Amino acid sequence: MILHNANHSEGGNQYNCSPKRPQLSIPAHIRAAKWDYGVAFFFELYHFKNYARSASKRAEPSKEIPVSANNNEQPLASLVTWLRNRHAEVMTTEAQALARLDAGDTPGHNELMHRKAELLAAMAEDAKPLLEPLPGEARFNYALALEGFSASARMSLRLNSVFYMSALLYPDDHKPGQPDNLTLCIDRMEKLGLEFRKD
Repeated sequence: MILHNANHSEGGNQYNCSPKRPQLSIPAHIRAAKWDYGVAFFFELYHFKNYARSASKRAEPSKEIPVSANNNEQPLASLVTWLRNRHAEVMTTEAQALARLDAGDTPGHNELMHRKAELLAAMAEDAKPLLEPLPGEARFNYALALEGFSASARMSLRLNSVFYMSALLYPDDHKPGQPDNLTLCIDRMEKLGLEFRKD
């Protein structure tokens, strides 16, 4: 399967076409890449679920401390704050990348798009200490949602597709001014608390 990467070189087989920003839909070559991503993602997800379930059993709340929303308000608030900060860092990096592109600096744009993907790829792992205080089932649901974003970013890095990196967090039908998928996910986490479930 051939994926068109950024920086198209004439007469060659490599591509690197960097868009200014995701528009109404992701082009066909990105859709083709999603097949490769789907296979790898579900493989990773299988192992991740096994790990999360075993961790959940090891960290069940003690009988002396009943699990309640009140006991977990501060850990949840800390997690949401951390995620919003990580999201802001990702968006700042993306904005800097687009500014580089507008200035004709394609290498600088590509470097910053890689940085955007790296921030998202590390997000699930970096959030683990903040998930530890949560009860097992809630921790599993939160970790599963974050792993979905990180797995997509890791795949964009493996494919070395700057276009794919630029499309991270945006649905196929995203329109300018609409919130991205990570923003929507964090909003649901904040609203639902321990009742949060991955879509």
